[in-house]
Amino acid sequence: MARCAKKFLLLMMLSLCFFVLISTASYAAAGTFIVKHKIAAILEDPRMKHEISDKGLGLLGGINNCVVHGNVIEAETVKGRKFRKWLQVKSDGKVLGFVEKKSVIRFPKYTKMKPEKFWIKRTSARLYLAPGKKTISKKHGGIVLPYGMTVVGIGQLKRGRVTWTLLKFDYNDPKEAPLGIGDRYGWVKTSQLQRI
Repeated sequence: MARCAKKFLLLMMLSLCFFVLISTASYAAAGTFIVKHKIAAILEDPRMKHEISDKGLGLLGGINNCVVHGNVIEAETVKGRKFRKWLQVKSDGKVLGFVEKKSVIRFPKYTKMKPEKFWIKRTSARLYLAPGKKTISKKHGGIVLPYGMTVVGIGQLKRGRVTWTLLKFDYNDPKEAPLGIGDRYGWVKTSQLQRI
């Protein structure tokens, strides 16, 4: 009998440890993300049906808003099986809705700097969602900044021997209506920029 009680107690302790670990992992996933897809819906409920195409969102019921590649959001995971593929988007502590995990990536930590104007000094400069990785591809509405375009740098990060500058920009395809929440961001090699 005492042996069974010990086994039960051990099992309960292991279950408690597992629960704490899962809970910690859930909250550890909170943070800053950058949108990698061309467009992603922010839904009231993950079960709501919606359509996304190259032309934009099929605005069906339940869509609170949308984000586009380069938008930066604050989000966290939510407990529950139906939320396993979703993140809860927040702004100033207020819940805006849910966005699919596959549509975003973690935003890297960087050194902030006073906003400074630059112009693109080479033929063109491609924007990246993360320094040296995840270019804003053609598949997701890739953005190439043309020669001479003025941009604003707000931070820097060094990866290996390459220094990257974080740009805050306002760029929309002239064929599309402006979309997304707030400003848009992207990384470019500092060597491709000229201070104004």
